[in-house]
Amino acid sequence: MIKDVDGVNRERKFRPEVRSATLEFEGDYAGMEVQVRLNVPIQTFIDIRDLSLDTTRSWELFDLFACDVLMAWNCVDSQGGDLPTDSSGMRALDVQQGAAIISGFLEAITQVPLAPPPQSRNGNTLVEESMPMETLSPSRGP
Repeated sequence: MIKDVDGVNRERKFRPEVRSATLEFEGDYAGMEVQVRLNVPIQTFIDIRDLSLDTTRSWELFDLFACDVLMAWNCVDSQGGDLPTDSSGMRALDVQQGAAIISGFLEAITQVPLAPPPQSRNGNTLVEESMPMETLSPSRGP
């Protein structure tokens, strides 16, 4: 419970919106797009990170990823049929393709900013305002 300014206890609940990213690939997987959920629980992130390092538990990794992270993709089977975005779809991928998707997710989750930088009253970001704007004189060698 949170006590408001007027002294009344009010229950306030917060649930963040689902944040996602579309992973795009190059090389052998150029054209593959995978939409993943970014704001997963910390335990899910830790489990995926740890399982990705343990090759004896790949099925667990793919199942967890499909259940908690995978939202959509354009992956198809050898006959051109859409692969489902579930454990069976993950298990139908070739090993390198599955590894590329997991690696892409782990990279994306650590690089995507949570929110845009705050704006100041004049429209610049606060970071821009803290940067020196005068021309610096060239440095002279020793």
